[in-house]
Amino acid sequence: MSDTLNKIAENLPTEKGIDELKAHIKPRSKFDVFLG
Repeated sequence: MSDTLNKIAENLPTEKGIDELKAHIKPRSKFDVFLG
C-alpha cells in the first residue's frame, strides 16, 4: 500500500501530489477506485 502511495507521489507534482494523497487516503472507497 505504501509503495503505491510513493508511486503516486512520484508521478504527480509536489503540491498536487500532496492534495491527491490526502484526497485518496481519507475516503477508502475513492482510493480503491483510483487503484482499480
